[in-house]
Amino acid sequence: MTAEQLLYSKSAAARLLGVDPEEILDLQVWGTGIWVNIEGQRPRILSKRAFKQHFVEWRRAAARSLLVTTQIFNPHTYTVRNETKASYYRVQLLPGQVNCTCGDFANQQQVFKYACCKHLYATLQFCGYGSLMAYLSRQVAA
Repeated sequence: MTAEQLLYSKSAAARLLGVDPEEILDLQVWGTGIWVNIEGQRPRILSKRAFKQHFVEWRRAAARSLLVTTQIFNPHTYTVRNETKASYYRVQLLPGQVNCTCGDFANQQQVFKYACCKHLYATLQFCGYGSLMAYLSRQVAA
């Protein structure tokens, strides 16, 4: 997995353009933009900034529908459930670090220094933090 594959996907392009992912015929990463070929339309160029902003906003939005519960006998550990998919993941908020058992978190961690999936966003919100940086900053200050 590379940063380009994670950030600049056909699925993300489809969401940004409001089309079905099947309509994205090709996607190419250029210098400062992403060239997107859409079935039945002229190709479009989207900014890398738009994709990066979407990367975060899409996960934050998806986090709103998740249910977070505290694991009583496991401090700093939470279960995050997606009722629609009947799936759940374990999130840990440890001093100076975080962890989630989902694949998106693992992919981000492989590519970036810090990772923040929708399950982690839901947990941070549940615990009163507005962002991953707010949580990590609080840990350093404590």
